[in-house]
Amino acid sequence: MRACIMAVLCLHLSKTTAAHVSRSGLGHWQFFGSQLQAFLGNVPAVAEASGGRSGTEDAVQLSITYKHDTHVGNGNIIAKSKVRKEPQVQIVGAPSGGGAESPIYTLLMVDPDAPSPDHPKWADFLHWAVTNITRGDASSGNVLMKYMGPAPLEGTHRYIFSLWWQMPGHTIGSRARYLIGNRKDGPSTQVAAIEDRKHFNVAKFAKDHNLQGPIQKEFFRVKA
Repeated sequence: MRACIMAVLCLHLSKTTAAHVSRSGLGHWQFFGSQLQAFLGNVPAVAEASGGRSGTEDAVQLSITYKHDTHVGNGNIIAKSKVRKEPQVQIVGAPSGGGAESPIYTLLMVDPDAPSPDHPKWADFLHWAVTNITRGDASSGNVLMKYMGPAPLEGTHRYIFSLWWQMPGHTIGSRARYLIGNRKDGPSTQVAAIEDRKHFNVAKFAKDHNLQGPIQKEFFRVKA
């Protein structure tokens, strides 16, 4: 990768004339260094998408499948009738051991376009929250917020899944549900009222529970 970047950079610099160096007021090596910094500044930071994690976490992928083998990917449009029940979520590439050193994940699903894309005053609307996921399957986790199928009333909404890595040995218990709802006493049940799902702050939830990531994201869309 480094060799490829340097090759592209050298090609870029080969097109730079002596006049550019002269006008810059820099020596050849100083000019080279300034161009290197400018070039690398345009290269996306891949590590940022994985919350600074490396190794096996980089290979983890989300596989999300609704009824009738309907797969989620790249913002595809799915009919409301196919997403009423929770999907099967596989964390492809996750270790299957389940030991003390095995990774634990949190899965969140939100709608940033509620109640309408033009006026998303309820964003983010929480549709699903599962913590303590092991063995690469969301069904192994602890449901903090029961799945609520998309049912947009206006426009086309995005439904975003984000996968987070939990700190080693840190589990998120059922009491964390009280940090989700807007009422002071939190949601009374997992089948939370609409009000408990509005204005979910993903970043705050991640900070409160020391989550790293998101290490993967995927989304689909549903038309009203």
